[in-house]
Amino acid sequence: MRHLIKSNLLAFALLLLLSGYALAATPSIPQGVSLEVSGTSITVKWTANTDSTEGYKISYGTSSTSLTTSKEVTGKNTTSYKFENLEPLTTYYFAVAAYIGSETSSNSTTVNATTGTGPSKPPTPENFKIQSLDSITDTSITLTWKEDTESDLLFYRVYYGTSAGHYSSKAETEGANLSAFEVGGLESGKRYFFALTSVNTDRQESDKTSEIAADTTPDTLAPPAPEITFAGIAGTESITIKIKHPVPGLADIKGTKILYGTNPGVYDSVPIDIGTGTSTTITGLTQNVTYYFVATAYDYYNNESGYSAEKKVVIEKSKTLLSDDSSFSGCFVSSSDARKDAVAALGIMAAILFIAADFFKKYRAVIMVAVIAGILAPVSPAAAIDGNNTIALKWGYFKPSESLYEDVYDNSSSPVTILYERKICDNILADIEAGYMWKSGYAVTVSGEETGVKTELTLIPVSIGAQYEYEVMPFVSIFGGLGGELWYVNEDPSDDYFKSNDGTVSGWFVKGGLKLFTQSEMFEGAGLILESKYSAVSRFGDNDTDLGGVMLNAGLFYRF
Repeated sequence: MRHLIKSNLLAFALLLLLSGYALAATPSIPQGVSLEVSGTSITVKWTANTDSTEGYKISYGTSSTSLTTSKEVTGKNTTSYKFENLEPLTTYYFAVAAYIGSETSSNSTTVNATTGTGPSKPPTPENFKIQSLDSITDTSITLTWKEDTESDLLFYRVYYGTSAGHYSSKAETEGANLSAFEVGGLESGKRYFFALTSVNTDRQESDKTSEIAADTTPDTLAPPAPEITFAGIAGTESITIKIKHPVPGLADIKGTKILYGTNPGVYDSVPIDIGTGTSTTITGLTQNVTYYFVATAYDYYNNESGYSAEKKVVIEKSKTLLSDDSSFSGCFVSSSDARKDAVAALGIMAAILFIAADFFKKYRAVIMVAVIAGILAPVSPAAAIDGNNTIALKWGYFKPSESLYEDVYDNSSSPVTILYERKICDNILADIEAGYMWKSGYAVTVSGEETGVKTELTLIPVSIGAQYEYEVMPFVSIFGGLGGELWYVNEDPSDDYFKSNDGTVSGWFVKGGLKLFTQSEMFEGAGLILESKYSAVSRFGDNDTDLGGVMLNAGLFYRF
């Protein structure tokens, strides 16, 4: 019996010993975890364990459920670790565990913090260039720039190499209170490319400047050939050429020459020297002839590049909307008569404007409220609207029938129209309206290519018609009408080759739409008009060109 008790006591003591070892081998979960943010850095802090902890494992990430990155720090009494260069304005989540050998505790409570914007980059240096051609020697090139006035600027860093965009070497200035730097140790007769940055006290570096380049002496290197970026018709007998240099910052480029001819690969013209300019217009050319253009660049040491890629331009016959007289045979009258017709059209428009202005002066308060009500107030059944007169102001979208109109002036206009209606009998109204449209565009070649010849088009349509209006429900009416139109037209090209055309042309129209009256008795008669209209303005089919098209209008009206 005593032997059995002794055995049990020994087993119990052994169990306590093993349990104590196990407890000692599993570290406690760290407590008091907190975070401190400074710019794009976050410092994790915790309370040191009192057990046999050997170190700590910090797990973190940008999601509380995915702490995918970890960092181990050794030392039982270590209580913080700083994470630097984190993403700015980003929320990070952290948890801390302790470890003894291979045993690791569970994670602490997860905490989070959001980084700040971090230190800012200094501004990119300005006016970076080669100091002068005299500052270039066989082994050195002096650079200059505008000195930065930032108080925290530390120094400038110069990047350079013998290949554009690739810098195999760099040099740093001593301090930031300077605006020039000599790069030495270069090879003679080589082309070097440079870029400059500034660095502040936070060791933040600015973006690089635009690249510049120079050739050490003796300079026998030809500049690279320029690129012709545009070659197109500028007028009926002229072509505009635009160029750019592949190394725009090459210090010793003196100018560019343009050569051309009428056969590919043969440029027998006198070279046109445009200096350091980037474009020129060549005049006195012949229509219906194909011209071929190339460009070369030359430097101050009489080195000249090879030819650029060749550009071909055909000076085709060009046209505007009204430049073809046959399109308007019998349409436009003499200049004197055209002015009379224009004055008559403008007079009608002015009369309508005068009536509208006088009415607005008397009832402007009512009209202003009606404008708002006409847009915002819902349509609701109510008593019928009485009144014999209606005035309206409409804005629209005009889609022309003539494809040449679209080629020269794009595909739409935004006319403004004023309208006066007079009720003749129960459902019949007579109306007169006048509008205004203006567009600018460019003459096109017969093959549809845009030229550089600017042209302006003014249209003043005046119409008289009749319409049938039917009240489909209280405060909602539909209408349809037709009538005749007289349009004053003026086209004014900038090139003297095209003559200006002005005059009048007649036509007809059909239209339809609806009127929505407001429900308020206080603003009775005000409402919204929606209308579609088709015009054929080609002297009733006698002209090749139709100035009309489809017009969609929306506006405000007042019936009284």
